[in-house]
Amino acid sequence: MSTPNFHNRKASRIFASECEHEFDYEDLILNVQSALPKATPADRSEPDSLRSYEGQVFAEIERIIGKWGITISLIVRGGYYGGLNLDWRVDITDQYEGDNFEWGEDAISATADNYIQKQIAKIEKIFAQFTTPLICVGIFSNGEAVYEKASRLGLAPAS
Repeated sequence: MSTPNFHNRKASRIFASECEHEFDYEDLILNVQSALPKATPADRSEPDSLRSYEGQVFAEIERIIGKWGITISLIVRGGYYGGLNLDWRVDITDQYEGDNFEWGEDAISATADNYIQKQIAKIEKIFAQFTTPLICVGIFSNGEAVYEKASRLGLAPAS
């Protein structure tokens, strides 16, 4: 039995990289961090990570808009067989009520939602600069997956 190489939760593409050497990995993370000047470096496990695809939060962007505390976490997740992929996660905190939830689970203000959408578009554009954006075009009954370059399928890089 086989399994897909990449696990992608939120990003519109699988932003994959081979990273054959440790310095390739370090270079990728530093490049993404420096391309996002508002991002603060982080080093913690991804919440709700899958055992086979453990993720590491490597940077965060935090902002408060009205009563909404917004945290955008940038995640690097190892491939099952090789390589890695970049992903993101948005957590919201209602500063008055103390409620915590992921973006999309509850209604927030249009201003906060617009800010998040713009940040995600910027993040995915930067991810595309430093990785190979892939699309999963099929998964067989034995679990194996077939990936194609997003550009080869005529899909423009994330904008």
